[in-house]
Amino acid sequence: MVFSAEFECLGVLGFLAKLSGQIGREGDKRLGAIERLIRESETTDQIAGATAREAAKPAARRRLRALIADLARDPASHGLAPRLADFLLHAPIVALRSIRPVSLARFWHATPEDTVELFLAAQRLGIMVMGWDLLCPRCRGAKARVKHLHELPQGAHCSSCNVDYGRDFTRNVELTFHPEPWLRPLPEGELCLLGQGTTPHVKFQAEVAAHTRKSFAMALRAGPYRFRTVEAGGGADADVTDGIIPEVTASGGDIVLAPIGHKDEIVVSKTPTGRCSSSSRTAIGRVTR
Repeated sequence: MVFSAEFECLGVLGFLAKLSGQIGREGDKRLGAIERLIRESETTDQIAGATAREAAKPAARRRLRALIADLARDPASHGLAPRLADFLLHAPIVALRSIRPVSLARFWHATPEDTVELFLAAQRLGIMVMGWDLLCPRCRGAKARVKHLHELPQGAHCSSCNVDYGRDFTRNVELTFHPEPWLRPLPEGELCLLGQGTTPHVKFQAEVAAHTRKSFAMALRAGPYRFRTVEAGGGADADVTDGIIPEVTASGGDIVLAPIGHKDEIVVSKTPTGRCSSSSRTAIGRVTR
């Protein structure tokens, strides 16, 4: 990754910041944060970006402790209430916006059934908010989010990908949770569309110049994947088995997959200029992200 920035220092404070090296130190802090997230994302026992301090305010922490005690007495919590409290107090905002119980169950080494029951019980106690998301099939962002299933629209428009799409309960409807505002208020809007924290399903992304053929070392687990352009355009789906990744050709706004493939390697040909990315296409009903 190449990181660059340009600054125009105005006034006495800007001049002193430049001379003292403060601007460089601020850049180092951001790079250090990125490197820490990379290290944490490679572990299986830590939430990437989690803070050591408790993020909630003192009054909210006291209220949470009382409600978690009630939750722990509920058989539906299955002994997971303390883990939920720890997650809600230390997880970063990006992990709290759309909490997927089945994904969290894998992290906790708990059963999906027990974890879903825990979240439903927490919702009844006023700790969590339950909602239904209608996801864009390209960027996987929630372009429609409602509290009750019957309120979910038949389709939506994604302005980022410039596509209209319909509702499909087996592929792009997802049950998610987030903490009540009294506990962890979350900002409105979307985070950076191309940020890894927003699109964890994207496994590979690269820029390939026009009339160029490049290869990249890439190990993908067996399963269904979607190959597409980052910008609005076409896409193609394929199953990866035994590490064999089909060769990709990006031509204009179209993506074409060759019948041949390469072991643990992705080969991309480009005509003309653009970007190509490969992202996993998971069944939303299974909440496998």
